[in-house]
Amino acid sequence: MSGSRGNDSLRNDKSEYAMPGTYILKSLDDLQALYDDIALQFEEMDYVPFLYEELPRLEAFHRERFATQTDATGAAWKKNAPRTIKRKGHTRILRGIPKEGHRLSKSLTQRLRHSTEDAVREVVQTDSFAGLSFGTTRPYHAQNQDGTARIPARPHLGMNEKFVDGVATRAVDYCLAELAK
Repeated sequence: MSGSRGNDSLRNDKSEYAMPGTYILKSLDDLQALYDDIALQFEEMDYVPFLYEELPRLEAFHRERFATQTDATGAAWKKNAPRTIKRKGHTRILRGIPKEGHRLSKSLTQRLRHSTEDAVREVVQTDSFAGLSFGTTRPYHAQNQDGTARIPARPHLGMNEKFVDGVATRAVDYCLAELAK
């Protein structure tokens, strides 16, 4: 991080783009200029590389949901009805019919480079926002996620507090590393 752009009193002896060890602030205006500079650097920061690093973590998190047949909080999915088990030929929940290739679970759990055409993996960036669009285009996804009169809810998308805390910690680390460049 450099000293305030345009404010020489905040610059130090190191390279303009190196994280300084010490700032010499001569006034409260210098402190405000430093805060403004940090805020500007956050606004201009490219979050896209960080977001791409998060995609495999989301895939792994959702892979665990299908492996354990639980929602993001760890609550077990409702069991399949006997007629569903007979039609599918197995008891695994949300695995689909084997001859159809388990498209729902694959679309949410396979790595980006091996994802099915049903997978949604997008980094979205505008002038004021950067985020992820993660999910599936399988038409029966919402029925299983939220439930219907005939189908019990089996939430398979989502995050829990521990996962979100991990994202936040990694985001802070990423931002600090970027500011230090």
